[in-house]
Amino acid sequence: MGGALTTPIQAELKKPLDGSDVTTLEDAKAEIVRLRGLLSNIAEAHAAQSTADGSHASTNTNDEQDPTPEAPEKECSDKPAGPE
Repeated sequence: MGGALTTPIQAELKKPLDGSDVTTLEDAKAEIVRLRGLLSNIAEAHAAQSTADGSHASTNTNDEQDPTPEAPEKECSDKPAGPE
């Protein structure tokens, strides 16, 4: 995956990380549409490259796990918390 995608990625990396260049709701929606299109292009290029290499990489992001670990569930108790 290289060439054609590196230019758009380099352009994105020059933008402020805090999104301060997006000032209106319309700008924000356009930014989301544009970024999703860019990600789609990257995924398609990755899938094409994987197919060309003979591997079978999935581009379905629904199969990927959330990298943020969940907090362990607390046990429910009818007892009030505090010293006994």
